[in-house]
Amino acid sequence: MKNKIDTFLRDFALVLDISLINLVYLFLFQAVKWNLHLKFYPHYFFLLGVFNIFWIISTRVFHVYQKDRIYRFEDFGANTVKAYTALVTMMLLYIFLYIKDSFSRTFIVYVFIGVVVVLLINRSFFLFINYYLKTKTSLKKRVAILGYSRNARGLSHHFINNSGYEFVGFFTDRENCPDDMLIGDLEDILNRSINLDIGAIYSTLSPEQYPYIYDLANECEGKFIRFLFVPDFNMFVNRKTHIDFFGDIPVLSLRREPLESFGNRAVKRLFDLVFSVLIITLILTWLLPIIALIIKLDSKGPVFFMQKRSGRNNQEFMCLKFRTMCINSDSHLKQATKDDTRVTRVGRFLRRTNLDEMPQFFNVLFSQMSIVGPRPHMLKHTADYSKLISKFMIRQFLKPGITGWAQVNGYRGQTETLNQMEKRVEFDIWYMENWSILLDLRIILKTAFMFFKLDKNAF
Repeated sequence: MKNKIDTFLRDFALVLDISLINLVYLFLFQAVKWNLHLKFYPHYFFLLGVFNIFWIISTRVFHVYQKDRIYRFEDFGANTVKAYTALVTMMLLYIFLYIKDSFSRTFIVYVFIGVVVVLLINRSFFLFINYYLKTKTSLKKRVAILGYSRNARGLSHHFINNSGYEFVGFFTDRENCPDDMLIGDLEDILNRSINLDIGAIYSTLSPEQYPYIYDLANECEGKFIRFLFVPDFNMFVNRKTHIDFFGDIPVLSLRREPLESFGNRAVKRLFDLVFSVLIITLILTWLLPIIALIIKLDSKGPVFFMQKRSGRNNQEFMCLKFRTMCINSDSHLKQATKDDTRVTRVGRFLRRTNLDEMPQFFNVLFSQMSIVGPRPHMLKHTADYSKLISKFMIRQFLKPGITGWAQVNGYRGQTETLNQMEKRVEFDIWYMENWSILLDLRIILKTAFMFFKLDKNAF
């Protein structure tokens, strides 16, 4: 019941948004076409199709219609704002570049305002639905947990905080279970569950220690009570795990890695290749000579700075950058710090705008780096931090990137504390486990925005 409601709400939200957005567009076209002297041009209806495509892309990138976020209204609203901002940006770019026909600016503004009104009404409607589901007990799935352990307590918190469930309590023989949460021992689970109208039992007990669990599961399902097993993998690894199936044999892995798939790696490499070629031919062909001349006029030394960095599987490669420092003996050992006297005047600007990284598109072209990935570290830093942070080398499973998930979330530049590096590693591993081409595009867009903000952590 819960999953059906989740799926229905997600699909309903998508259909309702698109339907009302199209109705607003068509209504405004009919309402203002006489006053604005709009003719029945086909390109206005083509624009509506583009509008729909851009809205679907924006909502997909920012996960607007994810099932779990429908219930978290703050996330639902925040992601809607992000998607709407992306929609307006893409539409303005499209209209600016679409030179075949012109569009009424007044009409476009009316449409943008109309869509805002529609989205506000829809989100208010879903706020009411969220409140209704939290108070409507009949729509909630009544669940109980078999056993009392850390896993069981964590699972109970999930049920209590989720509006789609009504947590009844624990079946356990443990004496440390709170009395108000205890609904029975392990002797009379089936009859007690029927009397309490429980729809699902989640067992945290090990079948190896309690072999009667399988018989109990069959008896419960015979009475239309779903029985689910919650394996405790914390005895092996204290983290989320991922299960693959080789035939009918389950294989437990420590993480999900989309880029382990050859198809995903091919898509990412093709994207890197096309993107780097475009940047090199359209931008670096004229930007590189200009920056090279400015660097030469500002200080003595070569235009480029080449340094060995740690790449995929910890293989070394020569990372290419514009030189931003005076020639010094510490460049291969010491990170740049705030107000670093080694940084030149031009170098400070290049670092703040990330322009010093532009030559790394050649590293991408030669398959040493990717557009998006963990930032490559100096060899000394890789050696040092790998001894201090247990998960540090996991990030080396991927090609390093010109930009990355950690960087656009504020973890770039100097790492003054070990905790800062641990957070960077945490974000890099999250990227590895959640990669998608849409995520790469999102990171690239955020990096582009940071160019205009002049990142405070870049020095």
